[in-house]
Amino acid sequence: AGILNKYVQLTWTKNIINTDGYYIYMGLAYNSAYARIDTLVGNLSTTNNMTRIIPISTPGFYYFKVSAYKSYPAGKLEGPLSEWAIAQVQN
Repeated sequence: AGILNKYVQLTWTKNIINTDGYYIYMGLAYNSAYARIDTLVGNLSTTNNMTRIIPISTPGFYYFKVSAYKSYPAGKLEGPLSEWAIAQVQN
């Protein structure tokens, strides 16, 4: 009880130029509003891909987008959102 055993694994090709981190967004439909659910600081992996495990507590369909950002003294400049990716979490 109380242990999450469901998750979604997101993997994307990282941008090695002018990227200080990534934002991960989740929505409940491809055309729904997406909420920022996680921030990754830096190009943390030594490979060309980034991976993040997102715990999920309720079965269903989930839609994800990722964007890169660059930090400047006045704040962060966020790039465009990726195309959406869908994941189905089963019972």
